[in-house]
Amino acid sequence: MPGVTVEAASPALIEKVRTVVTDGEGQYKIVSLSPGTYIVTFTLAGFSTVRREGIELTGDFTATVNGDLKVGALEETITVTSAAPIVDVRNVVQEKVLTDAIREALPSARSIQTMAVVIPGMLATSTNRPSGQDVGGLSGDRGQVLIHGSRAGDMSIQLDGLSWNLALGNGAAQGFTLNPAEAQEYVYETAAIAAATMTGGPRANVVPKEGGNRFSGFFLASQTSGSLQSNNLTDELKAKGLQAANPIKRLYDYNAAVGGPLRQDKLWFFGSFRQWDDQEQVTGMFRPIDPLSFVFNPALGAAGNVDLNQPAIYDSWVRSYGLRLTWQPHPKHKLSAYFAHQPREQNPQFVSATRSFEASSVAHAVLDRMIQATWKSPLTSRLLLEAAVASPYTSTPEVPRSPRSPRARYRFLTQGLV
Repeated sequence: MPGVTVEAASPALIEKVRTVVTDGEGQYKIVSLSPGTYIVTFTLAGFSTVRREGIELTGDFTATVNGDLKVGALEETITVTSAAPIVDVRNVVQEKVLTDAIREALPSARSIQTMAVVIPGMLATSTNRPSGQDVGGLSGDRGQVLIHGSRAGDMSIQLDGLSWNLALGNGAAQGFTLNPAEAQEYVYETAAIAAATMTGGPRANVVPKEGGNRFSGFFLASQTSGSLQSNNLTDELKAKGLQAANPIKRLYDYNAAVGGPLRQDKLWFFGSFRQWDDQEQVTGMFRPIDPLSFVFNPALGAAGNVDLNQPAIYDSWVRSYGLRLTWQPHPKHKLSAYFAHQPREQNPQFVSATRSFEASSVAHAVLDRMIQATWKSPLTSRLLLEAAVASPYTSTPEVPRSPRSPRARYRFLTQGLV
């Protein structure tokens, strides 16, 4: 029926209610809705009012919600409680959504890469790490996700629809690390990728938290050491020359966030802080006696064996400060501004079982920031205007881990050929 007033109400909306009217064919569209649980109400003079409750929207899902109006008194209201449709019949893109509740329930690290592996077919890689397989957060918060044989360079990571990939190497590099406390949902496109995506690999989009009309907070603290870790270093492996495994020396994550209204129904904020650090021993690599030697000469103990008390240690720490402001000056205009700063250090960088401690470098990012601004305006049920800008920037000077001399440079070059 034409002329039916359709209202979508949810705490996820800063204006609380979004309203449209059905067209001449009785159809309607309410576009650019934030993820959340909605109540949809159908109203028309001379007909009973129908309420559909429990409609949950996630990611870019398009839910079809119909109303069956009956002739009746104006004061009569029919309430139908139902879940959102399971199948999206309007969108061919295959998506997997990990909500905040799901991510909290899973016993896994909370980064985009490590959470992706719970999806069948997904494979995560790590960057600048001595080990690739994640165990409790050891693989770090950077890397790529692959699916269906895709290449690492085909992955695209976005925050609120804006990419933060750096134009380095194959274009999949990441200088910015998302604070998981800022994420409401992780949305992964795994197949039938949308036409707006420039590569054929998976796309991971983070739907950010914006705050709300009530104050809320979040705090997480975790810490461990090698005392809670086992290994599979057997006598057989030792006989073959493997002197030590890669135990954790230290691993911790402190994460806090708070959000709420600066002005009810107009201006929201969401601020966050995170600091995480990990120290991991590199399998089979030890500190040298002389870092300038032409040959690898690990420190030796009293018995002439490798000194296990001087292993090469991968040490990395990151701090993250983030703030998002969301302002709705008019029901049809919504603006959002986001700023994050992330100083970090890797000491040493790129150390592994094949690259020695003295041949690696120290990377200290003094300035590592992300700035975003977006404007969204659903003018009508058929016209949505959007404008956005993002400015990721990282400055990570690398310095030698050990003093360089002609011999040291020669050793650095020849090591990669062995």
